[in-house]
Amino acid sequence: PTIALARGGALETMVGLDAGDEPPTAVFFAEPTVEALAAAITTFEAAAGRFDPHALRARAAEFDRPRFARRLREYVDGRWSGFVARRAC
Repeated sequence: PTIALARGGALETMVGLDAGDEPPTAVFFAEPTVEALAAAITTFEAAAGRFDPHALRARAAEFDRPRFARRLREYVDGRWSGFVARRAC
């Protein structure tokens, strides 16, 4: 599990405690202050039992290098095919 500032990539890759149906992978804090981080640590400690190791590993696997490379290649191939098709018209 992760404790992260609720901004940027963390929000795109992690699942917060209040995400609903998905198992959580993180506790987020809203402001980059000592107090907000301390509160997040307290929240994390209280919710430690809600983090499932299998769900954590599964979420991390979504961002491994082979999967990233495959998804990037599929995206680029798709965009290139669309570009070539438009130029042929």
